[in-house]
Amino acid sequence: MNDQTVLGVQANNGEIGFTRRGDLRVSATGVIENAAGQLVLGEAGPLTVPPGQLVTISPDGTMFASSPTEPEAPAVLIGKLMLRDASETNLIRREDGLFEPLELEFRGTDFPSGPKAASIQSGVLEGSNVNPVEAMIKMMDFSRSFEAQIKMIKEARSIDETGSTMMRIP
Repeated sequence: MNDQTVLGVQANNGEIGFTRRGDLRVSATGVIENAAGQLVLGEAGPLTVPPGQLVTISPDGTMFASSPTEPEAPAVLIGKLMLRDASETNLIRREDGLFEPLELEFRGTDFPSGPKAASIQSGVLEGSNVNPVEAMIKMMDFSRSFEAQIKMIKEARSIDETGSTMMRIP
């Protein structure tokens, strides 16, 4: 999902939750779900795919089905994904891992989309925002810095003890 786009799914308790997971699939019953098994919602409710159809999704979330046996036949509109721009809506993470708006009036329900166009990019997975090599180098630097500070503290303690033994009167 591009920018701050989120996708509406049906949570286990029946409420609407939002996610950034884009790993969609067609279940055995013909409904669209993500890999976590959450039912993906469209603008008019859950989306279903006719059996044996190929699904394509446009950047604005519109889903089409086409027959693999009749490639010349026009694609049939299935529906449109519930995509929302959350750039101006504060979202919080729920206990089930989904997001919901911070405003109480929109909790468990849909919220108005922001000013930017909500869009997706098909065939792409969102990667981590952490560079593992950079994180490891920073961790090594912090470890070395910590060791140097501990060494300085031990040296200061040693100097302090030496100074106090010199001040004692025999």
